[in-house]
Amino acid sequence: MCLSCGCGNPNEDYGDNRHITMKDIDQAAQAAGVTRDQVVQNIVNTFAHVQGQQSSSGQSTGTQSGSA
Repeated sequence: MCLSCGCGNPNEDYGDNRHITMKDIDQAAQAAGVTRDQVVQNIVNTFAHVQGQQSSSGQSTGTQSGSA
């Protein structure tokens, strides 16, 4: 879950499967046939792209700060 909130427990979802765990990243890597690092880089790149598109059109990204 530290991937979502920064708690430092990368495999703990605290009973809520909406949190992103290392298992999720590993499964995504396996599904795409890429490495774990590539999945993370793809997420970062895509987020930056979407955020840039939304900023230029005046839309909010809908992100929030905070932890679970």
